[in-house]
Amino acid sequence: MTADEEIKLPPAWRAWQIREFLGKGSFGKVYKAEKTSGGVSAWSAIKVVEIPPDDSEIGLLMTELHDQDAVREYFKDQAETYAEEIETMYSLQGISNIVSIQDHAVVPAEDGPGWVIFIRMELLTPFLEYQVTHPMQEKDIIRLGESICRALIRCGTKGIIHRDIKPGNIFVTDDEDFKLGDFGVAKHLDYTANTYSVKGTFAYMAPEVCNREAYDGRADLYSLGLILYKLANHNTDALLDKAKKLHTRKDKETAFERRMKGEPLPPPSGCSKALAGVILKACAFRQEDRYRNAQEMLTALTALNTAKPKRRKKTFPLKAVLAAVIIAGCGLTIAALGGRYFIYNHPTVSEKTTGQEKSSEKETEKVTEEATLQKTEKVTEEATLQETEKVTEETTLQETENVMEEAAVHESEEVTEEATVQQTGKASEEPAPLQ
Repeated sequence: MTADEEIKLPPAWRAWQIREFLGKGSFGKVYKAEKTSGGVSAWSAIKVVEIPPDDSEIGLLMTELHDQDAVREYFKDQAETYAEEIETMYSLQGISNIVSIQDHAVVPAEDGPGWVIFIRMELLTPFLEYQVTHPMQEKDIIRLGESICRALIRCGTKGIIHRDIKPGNIFVTDDEDFKLGDFGVAKHLDYTANTYSVKGTFAYMAPEVCNREAYDGRADLYSLGLILYKLANHNTDALLDKAKKLHTRKDKETAFERRMKGEPLPPPSGCSKALAGVILKACAFRQEDRYRNAQEMLTALTALNTAKPKRRKKTFPLKAVLAAVIIAGCGLTIAALGGRYFIYNHPTVSEKTTGQEKSSEKETEKVTEEATLQKTEKVTEEATLQETEKVTEETTLQETENVMEEAAVHESEEVTEEATVQQTGKASEEPAPLQ
């Protein structure tokens, strides 16, 4: 039997045709429907909720009430209670991160005393289906958390607790925005209630909800935290062994019981420490240890995207440092020698007039060059040996600059003094110019 043969839409929706069965939610089935007008197709998702969901309850009531109209009236009260979802969704219509409702209808069942509720909504991709072809990176996990927090902020302004936040109730738009849907177990807060009914999915349920204690919107933050935990933990639920490829039902029940008893959750292993910190705070066992509201959690998630990465201090290879030291030392040595030579050996006008003095000047230049070359090679060898012993891989840029400067000045002064002594001795041995 095909999807369009299984369900009959209300008369007012005859323009819509069911094309595909999409899946089953907490309290109903969801279909893909098309409406064509002027050659243009419009698509929607239609959720169908049958009350009661099966005929066994009808048979039981018939044995007690013996009247089909009385049984129908009994189920009408249930239908009106469930119709609160419709009211809730209408109040949230137009909010960007919440699935929008477009129309609804409540009609009597044609084949018995029950009722059928139809809810037409925007057509989106279920998150579980999206995740198959879109592996979630850390930035995507953060973005999903931000989107659901925004939805919960709006729920909070209207006094609504969702109570069933799970991956199956998250949807994705064509632009890859995330939306929260299925408010089938949503509950309006009142100011006198201390405890509420236990509804929702146990795998993502907050401890206070499971234990029938007083709870508020922080129960939704706990559920969202568990979703983010699983995504950031290589798609493994909290307190399950990641080394196991297949977790049995018993494994999951044991992990759930440990979580309900308050066992601390280890950090998820597939994300940064910063994101893990946000997730663990949302999943804290005690309500007072969690974020106070969705806005606070949203701020923490957003800060992860705006935090600037720490800049690493620049380091330089040892060989490059030594080369710089040698070059700088040689440069200062040559500059110093050249200056001393200019001062002590600059020729006078009378010296330029004799060939002997010119020959002496050339000889001096040759000696100076040889002495400079020898001292430069010596300085290079000594500086290389000394600096290799001193400089290590942990040397910072500032320390390296100090070593370069001290080594260069020290060697320059030594070479300059020795060259000057040699030049002075040489000059004293030369004959004085003739008068």
